[in-house]
Amino acid sequence: MTDTVRILKDIVAGLPQTDGVMSAHLNPVEQVLCVDNVVNPTSLQAHLALLRWLDGLEIPDKMLDTIYLVKAELRYLHWLNYLNQRKPTQQEMIVPPIDVACIWHAHLLSPYRYYEDLLRLYPTSEHMLDYVFPLEKLHKVIASGYQIDLPSEITWLEYTGNEPYVLALNDITTRLVAFSCPWCSKQSEIQWETWARVKTQKGLSFRCQHCTAKCNADTLSGRRFLDDVALYRRDRTRFLAYIHLFLRI
Repeated sequence: MTDTVRILKDIVAGLPQTDGVMSAHLNPVEQVLCVDNVVNPTSLQAHLALLRWLDGLEIPDKMLDTIYLVKAELRYLHWLNYLNQRKPTQQEMIVPPIDVACIWHAHLLSPYRYYEDLLRLYPTSEHMLDYVFPLEKLHKVIASGYQIDLPSEITWLEYTGNEPYVLALNDITTRLVAFSCPWCSKQSEIQWETWARVKTQKGLSFRCQHCTAKCNADTLSGRRFLDDVALYRRDRTRFLAYIHLFLRI
């Protein structure tokens, strides 16, 4: 009888014991596929409540909604940098802003890409792969009537340099977004609406304030790729996006 069939039969019959000791193949430490602590009524209720909260974030104005998501993506990078630099334990981790949690949740839906992105962005930070999405902490916020966790807000403001904890409409319509020109490498600022359109609509472009060169999604991603190549040439422990997992599969 194969180990797989034996394990399935043991699960159906209950947890077998030999002289009071659980069978080795059902040891919780080795039972990799056990999801009892992840999928249960409590976690499902928390997840459904979170999805309802995330659904409520959608803005009727499609352009504002796009800007909101593009801005949230950038704030998510601040969050990852916070985890990388501060190295909080899972218990010490602050409650992420809900827009950040939305992007993190979406990122985790593609485990291979999540794994690859973290290794590419933080090649020497093994702890980055240990963090678990804080579903329980977010559910506590929901249960409290969506009251902001004050210590989390203070830590976020202190780390990001007063980046708002709650992403409001006035923050995505009045502020400018800073970027590095892919041609002259100088820092420039443009309106969030322009930035969001360029990132989400094919063929749109804008001109750098300094060198007047045309910038679009292709030139921006091309610059990022060349930067990755330069980093790899200096440090062969790094790798390029979409390559690491392909070589391992």
